[in-house]
Amino acid sequence: MWSEVISELSQDGVRPITPDREALEAISRTVDERASHVLEVQKELLDAQLQQDLIDEQEYYAEVMKTFYVQAVPVLENIIYVFNEIG
Repeated sequence: MWSEVISELSQDGVRPITPDREALEAISRTVDERASHVLEVQKELLDAQLQQDLIDEQEYYAEVMKTFYVQAVPVLENIIYVFNEIG
């Protein structure tokens, strides 16, 4: 918004007096710094969310594998028993 104000003043040929120009520059710098900080925080939050998603996926996969082994081991034991009885 402040860059628009500065741009419009310039387009209209209005040149702010030194204190006003300094104030506009300070406000513009502050807004830019704040926007940069917000972008950095958003990136950190996105990275944290991606890390959490990866952890959740790994935990889910471990649970699926555990369930598979709990169900598969008795079946495999029965197959081995049958082969031992046959052979």
